[in-house]
Amino acid sequence: MISGSVIIDGSEESIAGKNIIVINHQTNKRALVDDEGLFSIEVDLNDIIEVKSSLTVSRKIKISENILSKKYVEIHLDIETIELAEANIRPLDPNLKNNMSTEETSDYKLKKELGFDTQEFKKAMVAEHKNAAARRAITQTGGVNLLGIGMAIFGGKDKPKPPKELTNFEVTQKLKDYYPESYFVNSLTIPENKIQDFVAFCVNKYNFRALLKKQDYDMIVYYMELEAPVFLRLINSQS
Repeated sequence: MISGSVIIDGSEESIAGKNIIVINHQTNKRALVDDEGLFSIEVDLNDIIEVKSSLTVSRKIKISENILSKKYVEIHLDIETIELAEANIRPLDPNLKNNMSTEETSDYKLKKELGFDTQEFKKAMVAEHKNAAARRAITQTGGVNLLGIGMAIFGGKDKPKPPKELTNFEVTQKLKDYYPESYFVNSLTIPENKIQDFVAFCVNKYNFRALLKKQDYDMIVYYMELEAPVFLRLINSQS
């Protein structure tokens, strides 16, 4: 067993709530880094531990005799950055008119050659769009709907629909389908006929919905492994 501390370089924010997890790849044991950046995990010589989260670059460390003798390791992580493609930007001219290019783009030249930039073509496209919208309104209502046709032709205010939140049942099904049955039975020793109940038990206890959105499956596994003994004691007491 060793203890350790995690430091995120270049960040002045607290480590609390970062969901940093430590994994021993030899034993598949996991430990969660606490709000102070501390953790403890069982290791042996030459084990590989990985420290990772959705916000940092993961780091792997091989357990040496020095680390084992000290029973402590300090791990520095870097914040994960997103690299953008290089862009060539020329400085602006004080005379704003000089910043406007008069050269035709290749896309515009192609449209011009095909006649897509003419006023006649644009009017025909607008008319066809309105006709198609009116036909859809009639089809959807099973007859002539003046309000529907008016909205289709002249436009209406479409209110943006908020994204639908997954229910606990949907989250349970997604996780049950994501992890193989053998993981629950062999690794967590959950009876085959209790897998659905176990996943639902965890979903009701933790915010797996948020972790699923972030695709943070390591944290989900950590919590399920934490709760498996609790769930097994619960079902054994009821039998």
